[in-house]
Amino acid sequence: MTERLLDASALTIPGLRLLQYGSAPIRPATLARAVSALPGVRFINMFGQTEGSPIACLVPEDHERALTGRPDLLASVGRAAPGVELRLENPDGNGVGEVLAKGDHLFKLAEDGWLHTSDLATMDDEGYVYLVGRLGDRIKRGGENVHPVEVEDVLRGHPAVLEVAVTGVPDAELGQSVRAFVVLNEDALNRIRKNCALSRAASSRASRCRRRGGSCRNSRGTPAERYCAGCSASRADRYRTLDMPGNLHLQFIS
Repeated sequence: MTERLLDASALTIPGLRLLQYGSAPIRPATLARAVSALPGVRFINMFGQTEGSPIACLVPEDHERALTGRPDLLASVGRAAPGVELRLENPDGNGVGEVLAKGDHLFKLAEDGWLHTSDLATMDDEGYVYLVGRLGDRIKRGGENVHPVEVEDVLRGHPAVLEVAVTGVPDAELGQSVRAFVVLNEDALNRIRKNCALSRAASSRASRCRRRGGSCRNSRGTPAERYCAGCSASRADRYRTLDMPGNLHLQFIS
């Protein structure tokens, strides 16, 4: 959202002193761009729930540290908010556990006096909390636990990716495999649209297409799955799927 507002020059608001954001981390490049476009404006990331907020905060001073050698802090939701105590419940071998919080402004507490957030996270020695997913979102791929947020962070780091969401899908062999829904930025979409236009021109000269090597191609060998009536019946026209190594399926949304 911050990137889109910057692109639209919609953040240059007179009198703006503090920009609060949440639900997702901010990229180091986006923060640097925002700081350049908004001199004097401070940034804060607040993490909380309906049952109480804030739980943790990445305060303006943390953002300043991120710009001066600690960009990894931007991947966290900060440390416990004032008056809040945080701990991780039953961390696994990788240090991933459920975030538990205690504070006077929190409600819907369990019998043990803690708010069980259902958020999975790690916590470093300085108390910074790094979310990795939700209890119900964990993907069980064979004997391996995959946290969607970790995959999303890797894909989001690619310059062509604007937005991404990862989920698990049924897999006959592994139980579940990983599927990523990817929204590309405008430059990448323009390149794909150009390729699709060429494919449309080629496929319009063929009355039908056939499957070759797992993809649908016309009589000249041009990829034409998007424009084949038989294929469109089984897949929404606006989706393009690419199978990657390691049972990761990328699904592009245009």
